[in-house]
Amino acid sequence: MRSSRAAPSQAAVADEVAGDRRYRAVQIDYLAQQRSRHPFGSASAQVSEGSVARLAGTITGNGGAGVLIQDLSMVTFNGATVTGNGGGTDVICNPQYPVTRGVADTGGTTNCVEP
Repeated sequence: MRSSRAAPSQAAVADEVAGDRRYRAVQIDYLAQQRSRHPFGSASAQVSEGSVARLAGTITGNGGAGVLIQDLSMVTFNGATVTGNGGGTDVICNPQYPVTRGVADTGGTTNCVEP
């Protein structure tokens, strides 16, 4: 039995993917803000699996890194301060293919490299 429903257009699929990425970015930003106020024993913000995040404010006092970036993810630090986190590194870029912008201005230690 064939479905009478038409396949979505490429534009509709692209809009859905972009909307999902915007949702993830907002969700990650919210979690980072909450965790920076209530330190945990691990990373404050973990950005992975093709996610995008824009971080601002202060992330400090976590048992692990302040921000963990991995697996085709992008983080833009918009005036964020990421210092005083455990584990020896405040912002960690793990494989595969993390991308950052503005990480040098966070004031913390990092292994992330920007072009």
